[in-house]
Amino acid sequence: MRTKELSSCLAACLVGVAALAGPVSASSWLPFDLRGQLQGSQLVLEGHIDRVFPCPDPESGFPRTCAMVTGQRFLKGRATSGKVTLFVPGGTLSDGTVVNVAGTPALVAGDVVLLSTTVKAGSQDMVALTNFDTAFIRRVTNSQGVQVAANPIGRAFLTLPLDGRPRVVPKPVTSTVGTDEPSRPPLVSMPEMPWEVAVKAVAQGIAVVAATSSGTPAATIAGATGN
Repeated sequence: MRTKELSSCLAACLVGVAALAGPVSASSWLPFDLRGQLQGSQLVLEGHIDRVFPCPDPESGFPRTCAMVTGQRFLKGRATSGKVTLFVPGGTLSDGTVVNVAGTPALVAGDVVLLSTTVKAGSQDMVALTNFDTAFIRRVTNSQGVQVAANPIGRAFLTLPLDGRPRVVPKPVTSTVGTDEPSRPPLVSMPEMPWEVAVKAVAQGIAVVAATSSGTPAATIAGATGN
């Protein structure tokens, strides 16, 4: 199996996906704070990824990966069937080549996730992430057995503010012994954000955004029917 990295053409890939998704602009794929993501979202939900499958774009042939997600809580908008089909760019081509788009979150069956999404133009079930950052929050279990909120690559959140960048658990610091790099001060330990606290922060953020700006209105869709 071959793997093809598409980091160099990431912007072009994301512009195409944004066009498929509807009201999302190309700039929406650049990191921005939670307020911006919630303002631009039509559906925000906590859900369970039931299965993951390839779903290439029928018009362009560009590879995509889809996940069937069962909504456990709809915080903004809703799907009447309770299910949505989330798609992200990248995936496996017919010849077995794997196309990786830099920054795209891995979709893993069995995961519980918190999604900020927009509905694909003309669709009643397919949704795209408003962003690759805090629009995709993954529930993980930390070393103390506590369910915490993490970013797409699994680093637990320390803070998840409505305005400004969130903080996550830092990457492990590699040793600088025998190098010319200056030593670093020890990191201050902070508690990781419990999952329910993160869900509450997003729900409260939606209420604040609704009260202070117009933003993108919530959508009600029929939803997906697959298992």
